[in-house]
Amino acid sequence: MTLPATQADAAARPPRIGLLDTARGLALIAMASYHFSWDMEFMGYLAPGTAETGWLKIYARAIATTFL
Repeated sequence: MTLPATQADAAARPPRIGLLDTARGLALIAMASYHFSWDMEFMGYLAPGTAETGWLKIYARAIATTFL
């Protein structure tokens, strides 16, 4: 008996790596949080230059590194 194409494809795929999926999810959350601070600065709720200086600059670089 043969499996339908979707079940055969699913059986052939290797299992997902939970730690890698978690790291990807955290990277996306981190990017969203940084961009939220950038948006807050753009709308005038944070002082100009806040998102490009200090710990937020380091945070942005660290996030970009995770995507490379």
